[in-house]
Amino acid sequence: KAVGLYKNLVVSEQGTIFVSNASAWNVYKFSSNGGFIKQFGQKGKKNGLFYRRPEVFTTLPNGDPIVKGWHGGLYLFDGEGQFKYSIKLDYGEQDVVALTDTKIAISGFVVYKGSKNKYRVAIRDLQSGKEQEIVARFKDFAKQHVSVTVKRPIRLKSGEKKDHPFMISTGFHGARLNSYIRKIGKQNLLVGFDDSPELSVFSPEGRLIRKINMEIDRVPISEGDIQKYMESLQKPIKTYINDDKKGEADPEISRKLIEKIKGKRDFFSPFMPYYYYLLVDSDNNILVFPYGNGSAGRLFKVYSETGKFIGDCRMILDDYRMRLNPRSRKLQFHNGSLYGVFEKKDSAGVPIRLLKMDIR
Repeated sequence: KAVGLYKNLVVSEQGTIFVSNASAWNVYKFSSNGGFIKQFGQKGKKNGLFYRRPEVFTTLPNGDPIVKGWHGGLYLFDGEGQFKYSIKLDYGEQDVVALTDTKIAISGFVVYKGSKNKYRVAIRDLQSGKEQEIVARFKDFAKQHVSVTVKRPIRLKSGEKKDHPFMISTGFHGARLNSYIRKIGKQNLLVGFDDSPELSVFSPEGRLIRKINMEIDRVPISEGDIQKYMESLQKPIKTYINDDKKGEADPEISRKLIEKIKGKRDFFSPFMPYYYYLLVDSDNNILVFPYGNGSAGRLFKVYSETGKFIGDCRMILDDYRMRLNPRSRKLQFHNGSLYGVFEKKDSAGVPIRLLKMDIR
């Protein structure tokens, strides 16, 4: 995908919109009606600068945004984009949700033992820096992952190119355990993992309030799903020299990955995960997007805040393409409206759009 497609969106309680822009190493700030206000951030390795693609995660209730930082951690900015301080982490973060001005929830993972990853959700007190782990799950990623090591060219400060070992891996649906954390109610936390139909609700202090069991059936993985995935791997994979976006196609990488997959009996699990996306709307209803949508829009199931099933709905966007995956933050409800970043269909080269939609 073009780097310009990697954009995340959050809407503050005040209605201010922040969109992280990976192609320009900065964050845009918009009014609630989409009027451009300012942008902040630049590339660099110092505190407050972005060395990796910036990802805006959440905003505190006071409107301060939290953005993915550099070298293991998060950056807290004020509402005007001035850097305040960094939040150091000793594990890889996946998502962040602000519960109060002093409490945030963080989902992440650490390599545990051998080929096992530990996926965790914790609540951190910003004043004391202490964390309370409230959920921990384990998954052996070796069964449904394959990887190859290639020589990737890098450019030294002198301008000289040098080969550097680089690992490229791939996995099918279900290979990674995806966690979802969302704010629900005034300041509670909703937690889910895509290998289970069960959701949990916690208080800002980490107390379990309730569990919600959703009636969702897992979709079997078909031969067509497997064939489509294998065909996608046949396209030569590119390697890059530092920030050169063009890269060089290397068909040998694809061949080696396919060869390893064919030699692995348990690479494809028999079922898809239970769902691929989860949202909470302005009325604190839970929207769950299961696999097996069909073609007429995106099917989702709606549950109340207490877990009562309300019904099935579809999200239909006639003129726009919506890319949703477990890591994306492209949709958010605020005051009854749905905000999102979308691609215009059949409009190659047209920048993605920031949209505000009324729900019918």
